Amino acid sequence: MVTAITADGESGNSNEASATPQAAPVEEGEVLLRITMNDSSERQYKVNQTVIDDFVSWYNRTVGTGNTCYSFDDIVDGSKEYLAFEKIISFKVIPLPAE
Repeated sequence: MVTAITADGESGNSNEASATPQAAPVEEGEVLLRITMNDSSERQYKVNQTVIDDFVSWYNRTVGTGNTCYSFDDIVDGSKEYLAFEKIISFKVIPLPAE
């Protein structure tokens, strides 16, 4: 409850109110995901953190369970590229500077 003090004195109590602080939404910046394949070729994808989390969860799956491929959307021509789990040697997530 809130009261106000004016030249005429103190006001009556206001209606009850409450407030819950909310964190500002975090903007998802883009990162560069660089994947090294077993033929030494590299694939690079500019993606957001949600895609990184999804990819890492897929990659860390137990061998023999889950999908054998992971797909990425190609932003240039709208196609999809599928990477086979057993063909991936390593991957690196590189933060990109904010634009």
